[in-house]
Parts: sequence; structure tokens; C-alpha cells
Amino acid sequence: MSIKKQYIDLHNFLVLNKNKKVSTILEELEEMMESKTRDTTSLYDKDENLVAIFCYYHKVWELVKDHAYGSKSNSKTGLNTMCKLGVSKWTKQQVTLKNIEGDLLGQVMKGTVKVEDLSDLKVKAEIEAKKIIPTEDIISFQNIEDLSDHLDFELYTRKSTK
Repeated sequence: MSIKKQYIDLHNFLVLNKNKKVSTILEELEEMMESKTRDTTSLYDKDENLVAIFCYYHKVWELVKDHAYGSKSNSKTGLNTMCKLGVSKWTKQQVTLKNIEGDLLGQVMKGTVKVEDLSDLKVKAEIEAKKIIPTEDIISFQNIEDLSDHLDFELYTRKSTK
């Protein structure tokens, strides 16, 4: 069976929780199904200086003065959507996932893993590869209000028109 790309995470979650009652996993399902679309991923000060970016990897607002971001010429800000630490972590997770998948196929061929267990093991590896590894020592903000309070000045979601 082929699963549509937008349902892969949901499918993987349900496979791992197939023996649980819906009422015990409903809150997690709702979080997964919540719209992830943001009005903006960049915030500016009144002088049109870029102040913060919503890091696609860490899923938090980060001050650009405190975080290294690689350049990306075709983006609105001129910067990548993930901080350099996030890019590094994401890349390592993807390499690890590919290695695990290769190892699993090797184990199936050797007979140390049953073919029927392969799907569940692959799902667990994919979930592990999508875990966000937080950066403890760097200041970040869950929402714009907390960020604005920390900075003690108003933020703008797009460059103002002077």
C-alpha cells in the first residue's frame, strides 16, 4: 500500500500505537493534525532590521544576533529557514536514518530481523529521525509575545512601508 506523503507521520504514529485506545492518544493526534502554517517566519524592528526568525528545525523563534543562519538568496530574508545548528542536527538525523534503513535490510537478509517486523522498525527509526534536539544554551522563544516582551519593543511581521 502506498501512503500519501502528507499522511506518513500520522500513519507511522498510528502503527506504533495500534494497540492503544483512541482516547489515550487523541491529544497527540490533534497536535499532529494542527495546522502548522504561520503568518510569518521573520520579524523586524521599526527600522526594518531583521530581528528574529522562526527556526524550521527547532520550531521556536530565534534572535538572528544570537544564532548563526546560512544565507539563502531566494528567501524573503536572505537567510536559511533553519539555523546552522538546526541544519547540522537535521542532516545528521537524515544520515542516521539512511544508515538504519540499510542496516535493517541487511539484518532481514541475514535472517536476524523478520520481514514482518521491518515496517514497525522502519517507522520507529523515522520517528526518531524527526525528533527535535533542543539547544539548551541558546535563548529562544515559543511565541512572538514572549519574544516581544524580552526585547521590550514592538516587532513587525513584514518590513514597514515608510
